[in-house]
Amino acid sequence: MNPAVCDRAHDAGPARPFLTLPGFCPGFSTTLKLEALNPAGSIKLKTAREMVATARREGRLRAGAPLIESTSGNLGIALAMVCAAHGHPLTLVTDPNAQAQNIRHMRALGAEVVVVTRRDGNGGYLHSRIEFIENHLSAHPETVWLNQYRDPAGPRAHRRDTMGEILDGFGVPDWLFVGVGSTGTLMGCLAAVRERRLPTRLVAVDAEGSVTFGGRGAARRLPGLGTSRRPELFVDDGSFVKARVAEADTVRSCRRVARGYGLLPGASTGTALHAVTELRELIEDGARVLVIAPDLGERYLDTVYDDDWVTRTLGPAVLTGPEPRTHPVNHPNHRKDTPMTATGAPLDANTTEKHVLDLAESVYRHPALNNAFYDLWRSTELPAEKVEIVARNFYAQVSPTVNRLALVFLRMSPDDLVARSETIENINDEMGNGDPKKVHTVLLKNFFSALLSRIRGHEVDFDDIDPTVLPAAQRLVERGAALFGDENVRVGCGALLAQEWHAYAQLVYLYEGARNYMHHFALEEFHEHCEFFYIHIGAAEKEHKLHAVSSSAALCRTEEDLAALEQGFHSYLGLLADFWQELAEAVGGTADTGLKP
Repeated sequence: MNPAVCDRAHDAGPARPFLTLPGFCPGFSTTLKLEALNPAGSIKLKTAREMVATARREGRLRAGAPLIESTSGNLGIALAMVCAAHGHPLTLVTDPNAQAQNIRHMRALGAEVVVVTRRDGNGGYLHSRIEFIENHLSAHPETVWLNQYRDPAGPRAHRRDTMGEILDGFGVPDWLFVGVGSTGTLMGCLAAVRERRLPTRLVAVDAEGSVTFGGRGAARRLPGLGTSRRPELFVDDGSFVKARVAEADTVRSCRRVARGYGLLPGASTGTALHAVTELRELIEDGARVLVIAPDLGERYLDTVYDDDWVTRTLGPAVLTGPEPRTHPVNHPNHRKDTPMTATGAPLDANTTEKHVLDLAESVYRHPALNNAFYDLWRSTELPAEKVEIVARNFYAQVSPTVNRLALVFLRMSPDDLVARSETIENINDEMGNGDPKKVHTVLLKNFFSALLSRIRGHEVDFDDIDPTVLPAAQRLVERGAALFGDENVRVGCGALLAQEWHAYAQLVYLYEGARNYMHHFALEEFHEHCEFFYIHIGAAEKEHKLHAVSSSAALCRTEEDLAALEQGFHSYLGLLADFWQELAEAVGGTADTGLKP
């Protein structure tokens, strides 16, 4: 038995920093490398120590010189420790996502802490933090900024120390999961894997809403992983797997480990652990999976582990939703492709429907509905060229609706009569119930053709406008099709649930904005051309919302069924949020799509 590895949290310590979580995922072992077992309480002590030592050695940081650095918490604490020991005054620039406890910790170590409150264009704060630093450096040129997002000292520390500790204490992992923030840990581990020619598969795990892996940024509520500005250190050469995790799933994973294994993990650890569960079908039986756990959860007691904060910030479904099994599966006939729930008993039908309804209603708090585009569209009249962008991209988003419904229908079991019949009814409505003139996409084209004709003062055919669609619209179509056609029909039903509940409010908002153009029409003429909106915000569309809830609930008989439903729901809403954010930028809105208070 490896003396550095234990399988109970209370046996872990500096001499045993590797904690295996028995039964976390069937078929292979999952082990944490606990990086919090040092005076700074996180992996960032290695980064801070190496950055300061290198700068002093190279003469960039002279005795007593002041430093300034951007931090979400852990690096700030570690840097404050190192600077206090070496006599360097330190200013730390953070944001409202930082834990209050961490800010007090930094100040207790003698650091000045500045909290930047203005969101940047990607929905985060990193650009704003760096802008503050640059302005500070202009006013105080004697100050040194080591810049954790660029400084190669960080990756060097992890290439040498973190990977050295892994190989010495754990051995060569088959899979290594690493969370990405500044990306120093990832880049250092990747360098070591290459230098030593290890067979280890590396997985980089980021938070949804981060821009590190590309795409549009969105508001995030938990510190640690993710950025609103791609770090200079990060190089994506395609040699590692990338995974994104929603904050709701981070919270669920953290709480699962706390209650099932007696360890309070930090948010970054929960994020990486959820990625393990998401990729479990790719991981071979008998594999040794290692997850770097950057910190512990005592710094997240006011967020991840606070029921009020979770309910207020992420919605009640996170607390009432299913928690994965937290104990080993010892059944001799259990196979990797037959997942078990905690009890094996079916879920109560009434409880399930209530859970699905709560999930559906969470759409009203999501950036897919609370965004800059809707604010702009409802508040002002756009010029014709901007309306064309809206028309082309909105049509691209909604035109595959029937195909999406058909994909879900084809995945349904013949025994799921309620779900199948309600899906068929929905498809018939979309197709005009047999009347070609009432097909929803035809009505939508007619509306935009009429609107653009009135604005421009001459006849405009929808099919003649610029056919270019935004990248986010293309992603929504392509990835949406993958969600609706997922082999697990519950993933598709989750996406359908998101579509139906988003669509009703979406079309109310779009109709409200369309009224800004009424003065271009005669009164009766305007309402005649708005038939597309009226059929979607009437009683029939409300029925579709309720059908989506009942059919989704009917398909969910176990906790794993509910988890798959939530996966499809949140994934599709994320695609919609990205779409509206990019459309807002294209027509002149702002990029901040954070949740409204």
